[in-house]
Amino acid sequence: MDFSDKLVLNYPPVMPKFKIGDQVERVGSLVAEWMRSGVILRVIPNNQGLNLFNEYEVHFGNQVIAIFYESELRLAVVDPRWE
Repeated sequence: MDFSDKLVLNYPPVMPKFKIGDQVERVGSLVAEWMRSGVILRVIPNNQGLNLFNEYEVHFGNQVIAIFYESELRLAVVDPRWE
């Protein structure tokens, strides 16, 4: 008997780590300086509800827009004196 079409997984609701407008930084040592920090333009939740695989469209201010997984980004620390 095939139950594959009846399988229901009860994951908690997907809560993206970042939101539109957040300042983020790329994680890693091999990131080009001109693509190190940017702003979240769009949140693309994972269809299976796995937060680790949420994707984010990031604008880097130099006309470069790219999509990254949540694990490739971190929230940027912004000095309040600069705002």
